[in-house]
Amino acid sequence: MQVEASVTVTLPFDLDFCAEGPSVDPITVTLDGVDVELNFPPSMAEGTDGQSFFPSGWAWWKGHSILIDLAHIVREHDLDEIEALRTRFGDAADEALRRFLNAYRIRLNQPHVHTVRINRKSVQLVLVHDNGDTEALPEPLSEFFYNKTPHDPPLQSSLNVMTVGDIEADVRHGSAATVADHVRLDASWLEALGEGERAAFLRKGL
Repeated sequence: MQVEASVTVTLPFDLDFCAEGPSVDPITVTLDGVDVELNFPPSMAEGTDGQSFFPSGWAWWKGHSILIDLAHIVREHDLDEIEALRTRFGDAADEALRRFLNAYRIRLNQPHVHTVRINRKSVQLVLVHDNGDTEALPEPLSEFFYNKTPHDPPLQSSLNVMTVGDIEADVRHGSAATVADHVRLDASWLEALGEGERAAFLRKGL
């Protein structure tokens, strides 16, 4: 028997697709024993934006979603740790998506593309028995269990009565942070996306 899952990722940017037909072939990879398939939106799918159709038979369209299908053969005892299995699936999907977006960005010279993380609680697992019967496994824990709520309100990192004055002054006077300040934040952002090497490279220049 095996466990399967599907995750639809909505990207905050468009990807370009071209094909002599309605779709681009999926990309497959196996990570940590989990088979991962990245499926791209067909040219006429909802959420796509057709750009052109060429006399040569090629179609060009834009889309901002990727369907990730996952599968992993399991034994009975693996089902004792559903959340660990969900995390494993989420990690595999996360890494496959990260690799794809980085490769797309570099090889196709698309600087606006960046890493996007998988929401673990969106991974709904389905058990497929050897006879073909399917069984939905327990749903993910509430999002509450995935978030670590701070002991105190995040007053230093939110807009509130204590921070709005400084920000208003910056807006009024056109105050600009230094390039180094922005680079530090860029490095922190990359690190949060799982791009530790790129973050470290940025910090070397500070």
